[in-house]
Amino acid sequence: MTVMDAEQRQKLIDALLRKAETALRNMRLVGQGGDADRVDAMAEAMAALLKEKEFPSQRATEFRETTKAIQRDAHCLCVDLRLVEAERLAHAGDEKGRNERLTKAKEHFAKAIRFGAGEDFRHGVERRVQAVLLTTRDGVDDRIGQRLPPPAGMGGGAASSMAAGTNTAA
Repeated sequence: MTVMDAEQRQKLIDALLRKAETALRNMRLVGQGGDADRVDAMAEAMAALLKEKEFPSQRATEFRETTKAIQRDAHCLCVDLRLVEAERLAHAGDEKGRNERLTKAKEHFAKAIRFGAGEDFRHGVERRVQAVLLTTRDGVDDRIGQRLPPPAGMGGGAASSMAAGTNTAA
């Protein structure tokens, strides 16, 4: 075991921090592209880097929190993308494809919640899933107004805009 002087130790810490910052930057780019599974793999590599004994503990906590936020955002984006795909397939009359996309959305939804997605996200996804399930080749089922109560303080317009696919925010 080699003993490091203060200058060598500081150089090692600086190199570890640069590597972590680069990894976060790359993770953020991949997450914005909608590849949450790859972001999860990158987060595992980040966790291993943060466990290095020379990595400063205060900065490790900061990097862990940022990594978690990037993972949450990536999974939220994946849920949104899968729901859009499911809606398009429902309009095309492809129930099997719609159900496959809904299953993938559900997997990413669980991870998004685990990484800290809020109640607004959860409620929005539940409403969108209901709308997708009521969507057919002929359009949206008339029961959509009955199944989707308007959100508090918004009146009845939100359900119809969501069902029409104009509300893409999750």
